[in-house]
Amino acid sequence: MFRFLVRLFPQIWLSNKLLKNALKARNSKNKLVSDVISFSRLLSIMIPITFIHDYLDFKNHRLTRKEKELITLIAALISPYDSLIDDMKISPNRLDLMFKKTSDFVPKTTLETITLELFKEIKDRIPDETYSSFNAVLQKLHNTQQKSRFQKDENISLEELQSITRKKGGYTMVILIHHLKPSMKKAEFNSLFELGAYIQYMDDWVDMQDDIQAGIHTLFTHPKHKTKAKKLMREQKQKTYRTILKWEYPEISRKKLLYKYHLVLTILYTLLRIKEQKMIIQKFYGFRLRNMIPSLLFSLKYSLREIYTFNFDNPEDNLE
Repeated sequence: MFRFLVRLFPQIWLSNKLLKNALKARNSKNKLVSDVISFSRLLSIMIPITFIHDYLDFKNHRLTRKEKELITLIAALISPYDSLIDDMKISPNRLDLMFKKTSDFVPKTTLETITLELFKEIKDRIPDETYSSFNAVLQKLHNTQQKSRFQKDENISLEELQSITRKKGGYTMVILIHHLKPSMKKAEFNSLFELGAYIQYMDDWVDMQDDIQAGIHTLFTHPKHKTKAKKLMREQKQKTYRTILKWEYPEISRKKLLYKYHLVLTILYTLLRIKEQKMIIQKFYGFRLRNMIPSLLFSLKYSLREIYTFNFDNPEDNLE
């Protein structure tokens, strides 16, 4: 945890600096631009980067300054890109044009400009020998994002929602690292994909109220499927852990990496529980700190139990 905090604020500073430079042509007082470089947004950029850092430490791959900057820019691109996908006024053909014929694309809105400028910055920084690999994963992510527009349809099936959630989160995580090529084995690729899928579950959980207002159906908001959401999220976490335990590396190395991931995921899950309880309490009782105390204590108890009862000698015991 200490290592995470040591990395956190330098990474936020780096993110802020990079994004301001990449968006220097835009008016920083514009609400969309301000949101991209806000503290909360920079903090959300740091979450997937944390998992990438731990994985690269596991691989003894020391990130260069250029690699850190590139991963940060890719992570920053996800939020405005998501917003573009959710904007039904923008046609799928126009979205395809932005990523396939970047030099010919003329942005019409601030959101398009932000997304385009970040993408151009990323494209300029990726080495030619790895761009085709990066672009292949990007296209898979883009195709999945296009399918996520079906989440406006209430008739979308549980299987379709699960597929969109897994692929959207999985390819988002993989694209952060795929261009680095740190001798990644297929099993490791699959584990990072499953980890990204689990993080997407949590992201949909935290965005639940916003998605309801926007008419977007996720596993947490769909009238027929939302009762299954947390069970499916727990199963996704178990699947992630199992895939890591199957890596062909020394057992102690796998255990250490898994525990690092477990620690951060538990803290994130606890914070989301607190946020959920706050919304429920605020809805029925109005927000008062004293009303939150039982929920805070219960969440803290859950977090400590998950962290300190983790079976380090036999991690599979933690999957039940």
